Amino acid sequence: MKLVQNNICDASDRLRAAGLRPTRQRVSLASLLFTGSDRHVSAEELHEEAVSASVPVSLATVYNTLNQFTDAGLLREGLSMVRRVISTPTPQITIIFTWSRKAS
Repeated sequence: MKLVQNNICDASDRLRAAGLRPTRQRVSLASLLFTGSDRHVSAEELHEEAVSASVPVSLATVYNTLNQFTDAGLLREGLSMVRRVISTPTPQITIIFTWSRKAS
């Protein structure tokens, strides 16, 4: 339980340092994102992880939060062929989010 509390505190601190208000959903998603080893995950997979962790969050909120994290500098965005890629800029953690672009 202490590890979970530390992850929440770390996530809250990281969000505040980036100028974001640490809402319940942002803290929960940041805790899932910035804990553990390097990995590649889609927004849909992150949503499934959140649901599995009993975090009540919609897929739209996951997308919006990823965009907010990118705008705040917590994640980087790039293009890879037909997918948008978002990754953390810190060398010790590499997380890449991919999802298909929707035609406008």
